[in-house]
Amino acid sequence: MDLHTLHVSSALTNITCGVVLAVAWCVREEKSYLGWWSVSFMLFAVGLLSQIEGSNHPAIGALTYTFLIAGTLLMLSGFRSFDERPAFSGLMLVSLPLPPIVYLALLKLLPGTDWPELATFVVSCLISVQIPFYVLTQNHDRLAFRWVAGSAFTVQLVFTVTVLLWGSALITPENVTLAISLSDQVCSTIVIACVLGMVIERDNHRLDRIAHQDALTGCLNRAGLLSYKEVATGPHGVLVADFDHFKQLNDQYGHAAGDEALRVFVRRADACLPQGAVLARSGGEEFVALLPGASTAEAERIAIGLRDAVRAGGLEFEGATIPFTISVGVAEVAAGEMIRAGIRRADAALYQAKRDGRDRVAVFEDAPPAKDALVTA
Repeated sequence: MDLHTLHVSSALTNITCGVVLAVAWCVREEKSYLGWWSVSFMLFAVGLLSQIEGSNHPAIGALTYTFLIAGTLLMLSGFRSFDERPAFSGLMLVSLPLPPIVYLALLKLLPGTDWPELATFVVSCLISVQIPFYVLTQNHDRLAFRWVAGSAFTVQLVFTVTVLLWGSALITPENVTLAISLSDQVCSTIVIACVLGMVIERDNHRLDRIAHQDALTGCLNRAGLLSYKEVATGPHGVLVADFDHFKQLNDQYGHAAGDEALRVFVRRADACLPQGAVLARSGGEEFVALLPGASTAEAERIAIGLRDAVRAGGLEFEGATIPFTISVGVAEVAAGEMIRAGIRRADAALYQAKRDGRDRVAVFEDAPPAKDALVTA
């Protein structure tokens, strides 16, 4: 395959990637990063096509580097937009004119040598390092496709620099260019698969979070609680907390006050529960807390602290301090026992606390687990 054909082939690959991303952007216009990535691939294609004549025309050569570095920076803009950050940074804006300036300056200073192309290519590679560095260091959602994309950018850069600096000792200059162009095609194919995979992967993570997270309070919902684990791998303390006179609170102060009470409770529970505890809103004004490794006595102590924290703070709403209390049932789950059995026992203790006058903690005293609670081999 000759160099001209390979440049055209690489350009077509990038155009195809750009079109695919443009179609995806049209379908989901709110995802601006798809637009940045689409334009990035299109600029790569224009740069590759102009590169065919760039060596014979200095102005076209400068435009080639401008298109290629602009495509590189817009690729980075796509990742920044994907992370809901400003599309451009100051460093990116400063980087844009550097390759064409270096190229034109060295053409004047060192005409007839390979230094203009070599130096400009090195500058472009240094600017391109921003992409894998950002992609890999800012992967806060720990997306697998993002790791692959960042790794592909890194391998492409290392391969390009290695072949450019030392490949000429082993192969002809034309084959050096062919190798770099082929690696660019492979990288482009991997990157478009990864960026589309990233979008799907993050959307799936968000859907999973929506399915398992209570929208009002931010803690787990009932589905999230049920997905935690079915069988206790070790002892667990279990708390079931319910608001006292919640209906009266809603009737007297409105549902906005009730919603605020739910949010306040979760904030105070987060402050009182130990690290590793799992808190879920199981329905209405009832919450379940699972305390891995906690005995009944430890769970009771934590429940008393939670009850006291809720009572002491009250509920501040629209300038008024509203009395705010909870009742809590406490139970323990043994290793190998079904979690739901412990929740049932804590729920029974909760009703005992309600019968005893509310604003109190009750412990389930019946030691033997329910008949279906123990898992046997």
